[in-house]
Amino acid sequence: MTKNDTEKQFYKSRKFLVLVILLGLCIFEVMMVRCLYYYKLVNFPWIETAYYVSQIASSLFVSGGVIVAVWQYYLSRKSTKIDLELSQVQRAIDLSEYYKDNILIYLPAIKYVFDQSGATKILDTIHTESMQRFDKAELERLLTPNQIKGLQQLQKSSDFLKAVLEANDIYNLKMNIRGEEEEQIVAGKKKRVLKIDSTSVSIAFMSNLINRVLNNMEYFALHFRHFTADETVVYQSLHQTYIKFMPYFYYYIARANENSTDKLYTNVIWLYGSWKSKSISKNEEHAENADSLIDVGTTVSRYQHN
Repeated sequence: MTKNDTEKQFYKSRKFLVLVILLGLCIFEVMMVRCLYYYKLVNFPWIETAYYVSQIASSLFVSGGVIVAVWQYYLSRKSTKIDLELSQVQRAIDLSEYYKDNILIYLPAIKYVFDQSGATKILDTIHTESMQRFDKAELERLLTPNQIKGLQQLQKSSDFLKAVLEANDIYNLKMNIRGEEEEQIVAGKKKRVLKIDSTSVSIAFMSNLINRVLNNMEYFALHFRHFTADETVVYQSLHQTYIKFMPYFYYYIARANENSTDKLYTNVIWLYGSWKSKSISKNEEHAENADSLIDVGTTVSRYQHN
């Protein structure tokens, strides 16, 4: 049962409880009037009768006040719920804009670097359904030692260096990549050549791109995990890219999480698990519905001979 279904059930039960209280008060008042009418008015003098009538009137006023108070409480709770839902929807809409400007815009550049450097070939061997804990132990289970070593070496390779520099120019990433100019003799002529340290490129890629996007994703997912925003508003339009690009970040998250207690990017991991499960469920449901709509044509029924 989802959070929205739980809230709807809660408010339906609250409304039913209010109606039961109102009905109970009405029945109680009617019973009091009937008892006094049949027993008190006959046996008691008019002064005592007047006293009991005044008590009934007072009780009716008090009951009326209780009814108004309970009903106002119900309306207030309902109004608060509506305001909360509107706030959650608006926050989700704002976060979709944040996702576009602070996460989605960098994903093609990251994919370019991984594709050009050869890292994608290694990461494609990971079954995304097995990406659950995002820690070092799971990483070592999903990838072989040679594959992990290969990813480490790729970040120092010339292909990786070239891919990062090209992505920086193509996607205007403005990474803080520093280099030093030095004179070299080319074809008998002196030329000033920009020399870039591969280590500085790797650091710039990690700090200015990977870590930046992961921190933005953590902020994005945080709101949905703590229900300050309604994730159902943005799920259909954003879950495809969120799930698709998570394998590119898996290696960095899992490598940073050496144990299962002090994890980094827990909200990123939670949202991925939530949206991945929902996507699988919806695909299975769609497949079942599609199968039920297949026209198998006319079938021959089994004849029974008398």
